[in-house]
Amino acid sequence: MDWLRGGEIVVMEGKELSKEPDGLWWTIPKAKTRNTNRASATDHRVPLAGRAEKLVQRRLELRV
Repeated sequence: MDWLRGGEIVVMEGKELSKEPDGLWWTIPKAKTRNTNRASATDHRVPLAGRAEKLVQRRLELRV
């Protein structure tokens, strides 16, 4: 299981979310992580499940 820092969650943007056959995924851009200055670092993909998925789905439904 991936654990995220609050600062990463607060800056989540709708364009970083993707609904895929195996569920809802969040791709955190490298620039938003603490590894932003590491040349070998890449974007971080996180599957959203349970309460996190429900919360994000609800926010997406409210988004205009």
